[in-house]
Amino acid sequence: SFAIGVFGKPPTMAEAEAFGVKATGCETLECLQELPRDKVLSVYARAYPMPVLDGIHVSMAPVDALSGGAFHRRARLLVSFTADEHTLFDLPGLNAFPTREAAGKLLYLTFPQREADAIVAHYFDNATDAAAQARAGARLAGDMMLTCPIVYALDALASHSVRPLYAAVFDHAVSYDLYEMSKGSGRAYAREMGAYHASDLPALFGFGAHYAAPDDDDRAVATELTAAVAAFVCDRASPGTASDGWHEYVPYDEATTIKRFAASGDKAAPMGPLRARCAPIHAAVKAQLSGAP
Repeated sequence: SFAIGVFGKPPTMAEAEAFGVKATGCETLECLQELPRDKVLSVYARAYPMPVLDGIHVSMAPVDALSGGAFHRRARLLVSFTADEHTLFDLPGLNAFPTREAAGKLLYLTFPQREADAIVAHYFDNATDAAAQARAGARLAGDMMLTCPIVYALDALASHSVRPLYAAVFDHAVSYDLYEMSKGSGRAYAREMGAYHASDLPALFGFGAHYAAPDDDDRAVATELTAAVAAFVCDRASPGTASDGWHEYVPYDEATTIKRFAASGDKAAPMGPLRARCAPIHAAVKAQLSGAP
């Protein structure tokens, strides 16, 4: 299955072992230890980052656990993501869907054809040139692998959780270059990419010497973010007040809003547009799970 994370179908232990043997030619630990570094990295790049169904620690696929409420439902949950997860896939070599044709081929491997066609149309119908197709493909990759699984998980978690769930979106275009994307490129990637994948982590855990100095807006958003997480961890009823954009998450409700972290603008963001954007992908996942042809 191409869709990873929440949507992916994890391999069994036997399937994972068979993949490892075929990809490396090794059946023993000693053989693996003798492999060149580049060989190991090339194998890792072809592997999907998901758990293995070993029957001991992981006994069911995440999507099945979420849908059925088979998780620790009394846990206090605070879920967040960045507003521009997809821009990560604008970087050279990371876009799995650079064209409409490439997207179709990969999606047909995973989803029923009708649902795959709907996804392709949703993202590519208005992409008339190569640059527009590349941007559409990056948006699709980000939604398929990151944003839409999070939206799906939020609704499923909130449907079954005994305690209130809170959610937030990091919607601040940071000034720092987390991936050193600009080095040698002549482009200001950080600003162009908005609130890109993982750009919230330095704001939460601290701006180390590895990053370029954050600006005043970066620091202001980081202060608000860390205060909210600290309040939640310290077992307060909510990460913040309603006036600051915090509300208990209501699943499958078009009027639901989540906290928005940004230097300016609204304190809350509506979930309705995100659900609409993810609708074709979610429909394809449901068809896949039902065994539709």
